[in-house]
Amino acid sequence: MFARGRSAVVLWRTAKTTKAHTKGAYRAFFKLPAGFAVPLHTHTYDIKVVIVSGTYIQSPEGSPNSGLGLGRTSCSPAYLVALTWAVEPTPPLPALPTTV
Repeated sequence: MFARGRSAVVLWRTAKTTKAHTKGAYRAFFKLPAGFAVPLHTHTYDIKVVIVSGTYIQSPEGSPNSGLGLGRTSCSPAYLVALTWAVEPTPPLPALPTTV
């Protein structure tokens, strides 16, 4: 399902599942390996990003690249056409508690 080296932990979702895939708003942590790239694409929901390690680059179609490093945040509106990639590795995700 994910590209080699990519992983995710979904925190919550309001998704609708179809035969092909799951759609809907969600919040998650992603680990992206250096060099991970996504060609021009859109999302049906706003995308909010917080960088906890490494550098994330976003390049909206027709605009200059925007690099985000440690502690930086970004919000991309739904249907923004952009490409994205990671240029530095990120560490493994921390284990989440299994009990409350």
